[in-house]
Amino acid sequence: MNVRPVLHLSNDFLHQDVYTQLIRHLDARGLRQWIYVAARERGDLDRRWPETERLRFEVDWILRRHHKIFYSLKIRTMRQSLLRHFDPAKAGLVHGHFLFTDGTLARQLHEQTGVPFVITVRPNTDINAFMRLRPDLLPSACATLRAASAVIFLTPGARDRLVARLPAEVGAGVLGKSHVIPSAISPEWHDAPATIEPDPQGTIRLVSVSDLSPNKNARGIFATVERLIARGRSVRLTLVGGSADRIPPGAGPWLTHRPHTRDRLLLRGIMREHDIFIMPSFSETFGLAYVEALSQGLPAIHSRGEAISGLFTDGVVTAAVDPRNSDEMADAVERLHVSRPQNWRRCIEETQSYRWPSVAERVHAVYCASGLDASA
Repeated sequence: MNVRPVLHLSNDFLHQDVYTQLIRHLDARGLRQWIYVAARERGDLDRRWPETERLRFEVDWILRRHHKIFYSLKIRTMRQSLLRHFDPAKAGLVHGHFLFTDGTLARQLHEQTGVPFVITVRPNTDINAFMRLRPDLLPSACATLRAASAVIFLTPGARDRLVARLPAEVGAGVLGKSHVIPSAISPEWHDAPATIEPDPQGTIRLVSVSDLSPNKNARGIFATVERLIARGRSVRLTLVGGSADRIPPGAGPWLTHRPHTRDRLLLRGIMREHDIFIMPSFSETFGLAYVEALSQGLPAIHSRGEAISGLFTDGVVTAAVDPRNSDEMADAVERLHVSRPQNWRRCIEETQSYRWPSVAERVHAVYCASGLDASA
């Protein structure tokens, strides 16, 4: 077991299962870990994990609304809080789980202590939000990218989009130390169906799982359904999740809405009742729902350059589309529906590596290559 722990920085840790799974599977590999969470909500204080021999978890409710505007104050507040709980000089490695806020703090700790750090780039937050809305912070991001020992991306598309927005010298450096490590799906999803049962009437059964926020583009899905119907196709759409009052106007009898569920077995059963997963979000960090659908033999439609772009065989198990072009999306639906009888098993096969033990092994390898000394 390594003596020096990995210090994780993630303000979003308590709200995303991907962090929980990663920490637990790294723990299973024998790593000591410190997790620091700068919380936005008072209730997060009650969600602290119990301490174990290898795991220490600290939550500090310090973030307020004004920190969204005053970035330097936010970093300073987080740093002061973290130093009250941990001595970063005793860490073996720091992992900032976002490029901007967590990455900036990781870089500052590195400058203070010399402890190496790695960062994960999150497309929605880091590229679509910070890089678009706070161009004044680009020099800070570049400094973080230069100093990081490794940069982890969830998809090749996210890596390419970030590099395209950076100065050439910084982008080249990022490419030289980048690692694409997607998130994994829960074990329940690796129980795949033995067969598929197409609708006997030839109806195309579409399903989408989301919170129905405008970004998830339910309007675009509706337009695609209407386009398919105009072509003479029989279509049924199921939307899972989100509030009913978020459903855009214009839905026909072809629509079924089902409430959000945390029951993975129930959701898995819903997936198996459909033919194609469609979620042409305008922006998407990764989207485990796409991989979950694929694991059950459903090809998936996503926006070009977003979500799972570059991870699966496009045109066979996935289709990348323009989310504003209903004709292109309808074409993709028809192609995937016709080829599904031949390709549904390949959908399942291409998700076999999306298991948490495998992801944790790859992340652990990045840590070791970046300076984590198991014998320190």
